[in-house]
Amino acid sequence: MRLATLYQNGSFYKGNLHSHSTVSDGKHPPAELCQMYREKGYSFLAITDHNIYGSHDELCTDDFITIPGTEVDRYYPDFRVDHLVCIGIEGKNTIPHGERFPRQMWTRDDAQEFVDWFGERGNMVFFAHPNGCKIDHHDVSRIEGLEGMEIFNSGCETILKCGLSESFYDNMLFLRRRTPHGTLPRCIASDDAHLEIRDFFKGWVVVKAKALTRADITQALLDGSFYASRGPEIHDFYIEDGRAYFDCSPCRTIYLFSDGRDFGHFHMEDAGHLLTHAEFDVAGKKLPYLRAVCVNSEGYEAWSQPIELDKEDKK
Repeated sequence: MRLATLYQNGSFYKGNLHSHSTVSDGKHPPAELCQMYREKGYSFLAITDHNIYGSHDELCTDDFITIPGTEVDRYYPDFRVDHLVCIGIEGKNTIPHGERFPRQMWTRDDAQEFVDWFGERGNMVFFAHPNGCKIDHHDVSRIEGLEGMEIFNSGCETILKCGLSESFYDNMLFLRRRTPHGTLPRCIASDDAHLEIRDFFKGWVVVKAKALTRADITQALLDGSFYASRGPEIHDFYIEDGRAYFDCSPCRTIYLFSDGRDFGHFHMEDAGHLLTHAEFDVAGKKLPYLRAVCVNSEGYEAWSQPIELDKEDKK
């Protein structure tokens, strides 16, 4: 049986799921923001202004689309904050463009209320920049229905040097193993795009989907047919007949992780050349999941989604 993250058929589309315009606290109007990303080779953008929902249907073209969404937040006295990026699922989202979410509308002091409210209205929810939010791994691991989290946020990295959250994600997988709706938490990389050009084009997702439509892109996100990156490309990652296979753009190192442990690794220094392919023997291994990471010559990573291996244990 073949277990994979990416669809076998489809095309790759680069996009950013977390950005801000002049509708909230960004520096560029929505149309200008879309044009900037389109010129950089992106195929889709979610304009997730703070506490106001944005669909921006009028900015969609044949080769570039917007994805509906918002970022909601709650602040606490001890500097901890909850920030969640909510992405509308085509055909299920019931939130209209321009709807506002004043902070006084939330009645509970936890992020679960956000996830429940947006989930009931056809949105998937990702926890944004958890290191920047100064929260505990256990706080996130207890949130039911959360689609995943940001493994990298360029805005937080630029401003506070806290945008990389890979250890947080690894702990989230270890603590939860899977979300209550039956899938492992996914990871995304994003720009945030609050300030100036130095915050842009540093983190993204690449979705493998049937076509560049909202329905196909959001379904691929739900199915985990995408990866997060701030440099390298992942071409494939799958397990078949007791072996894990990974293909990528030229990289210096390829890692395989499971259950918080480094399960396997290949290095350019050992091979004598940059790596584009790796195989791992996983036959007979009792592993709950596998995820892969590759690092290019500049030190930038790409992260696969995890492949679940213990599905029989859930039945």
